[in-house]
Amino acid sequence: MSPPSLLEELRIDLSEVLRYDLYIGLAGGVLAGWLAWDEKHELGGVLSTASQLLGAVVGTAIAAFAIVTAFMDESFLRKVRMLGREPGYFVAPLAFTIAIGVVAAIAMIGLSALPATAPLLVRVALAAATGLFTIWTLASLLPNVKMLMQFLQVRFAASELRDVPPGGDDK
Repeated sequence: MSPPSLLEELRIDLSEVLRYDLYIGLAGGVLAGWLAWDEKHELGGVLSTASQLLGAVVGTAIAAFAIVTAFMDESFLRKVRMLGREPGYFVAPLAFTIAIGVVAAIAMIGLSALPATAPLLVRVALAAATGLFTIWTLASLLPNVKMLMQFLQVRFAASELRDVPPGGDDK
């Protein structure tokens, strides 16, 4: 039996992907493709800035993922179950941001390594993909902050519940 893939673990619905951050990313992809179409436009400055922002966002998502999972001790997980939530609900958006950030970083490396003699359509396509995934990653911070606020609300609600030991009542 093979371990589940990242997509299987994330259990992300299409509605969670088709959010405004994806559409902002699509706009970024179109803009990056348009900039690459103009052969006189140098993408190096944009890539430098984007790579720094991308690193900060992915690092923030990894840190938030670690913090959220650190708060998921056995007592809290039992309370989350009592509240009708799955623990993966709180980390899946962060894991998804990390995943699209990795795709963006790989595309960015490919674009920055692209020789000046590369065909224009290759440059435009790679720039568009890089723009899409980079801007999507950056924009995904907004829904992730919303999810972290929900996590805080669940932590607060869980603090009001008595802890029930595993396998029994709390006599």
